[in-house]
Amino acid sequence: MFLLFTHLISSSGNLNQRIIFKSLSAAISFFYNIDNECVGCHLTKMTNYCQAITSSPISLSTFMKTRLYNREVLCACFWALILFVNNGLFAQHDAFSRSMGNSTTAISNQYSIFNNPAASVFNTANNAVTATEMRHMLQKIAFHQAGVGIQNAKQAFGAAILHTGFTAYRYSRLSIHYGMLLNENMSVAIRLNGHNVLEPDMLGNGYAITPDASLLYQLNQVVSIGIVVDNFLGIHHPFDSEPLEQRMAIGGAWQMSNNVLLSCDIEKPMSHSISFGAGIQWSIMESVYIRTGLRQTPMINALGVGYQTHTTHIDASVSYIPLLGATPSISLTHSW
Repeated sequence: MFLLFTHLISSSGNLNQRIIFKSLSAAISFFYNIDNECVGCHLTKMTNYCQAITSSPISLSTFMKTRLYNREVLCACFWALILFVNNGLFAQHDAFSRSMGNSTTAISNQYSIFNNPAASVFNTANNAVTATEMRHMLQKIAFHQAGVGIQNAKQAFGAAILHTGFTAYRYSRLSIHYGMLLNENMSVAIRLNGHNVLEPDMLGNGYAITPDASLLYQLNQVVSIGIVVDNFLGIHHPFDSEPLEQRMAIGGAWQMSNNVLLSCDIEKPMSHSISFGAGIQWSIMESVYIRTGLRQTPMINALGVGYQTHTTHIDASVSYIPLLGATPSISLTHSW
């Protein structure tokens, strides 16, 4: 995996192991407010990948001034965090969720098959969804996902696939879920995720299966509450002793009027600080929507638009993180 990091920084010159370790630690701590001891624990496991990088000593202060704020280096640190710490802050990659500040735990729509399977039980139509985002305008850390949701009376079935990576590192996840109504206001769902990590030049192929649980409760026709617990059994990463994504998210949604939807989420990934997100959607005219949202830890600002016909939805968004830059997303859904 660390071949990606070495590739991204190659244009900036060779760096020794101590400087790489410190720069990663500083960047990860800055963006995620993770406890320094926790960062050091994860980065210690990564140092063996640094052995391939050799160079003459370089001043740490010089590096901090000229290298740490290099966009590609920061993106590499960001990528390393996603792969090794496995937090759930970016579990949502569709354009609708990104434009709403990833605060869609309590929203029931076609994207619920990705975000909260229990919410998909309240959908009234079958849905096929595809979504792509280019993280910080870098193709190598783009995410692609697709899914389908099938409704059957008071039950819902679904499957989704996510893929990211390049030649030296690839990650794929196949998910299936089943949801059901407990009563007219409450639904629950269970999801199984099959993870595949491929590092052909390092560790080879690794597999793991993790379970998620979710719930949606509609207080009334305009207010709902959702809960999602990812990997509640703490299944470990295929190449690591640390668990894969473990997090709990609690969210609320309020349909203020026919034209305005508000949402907010609070989530707690394992070993990370609590993160808050919120979003608002306006229907400016029939079938046309404008959205904006924000996410804290790290601070993300997002804007998005949506257009729908009777059977087709098109959503696009751009989210922005200072220093790292913009992340465009686009999603397409079809209902029948």
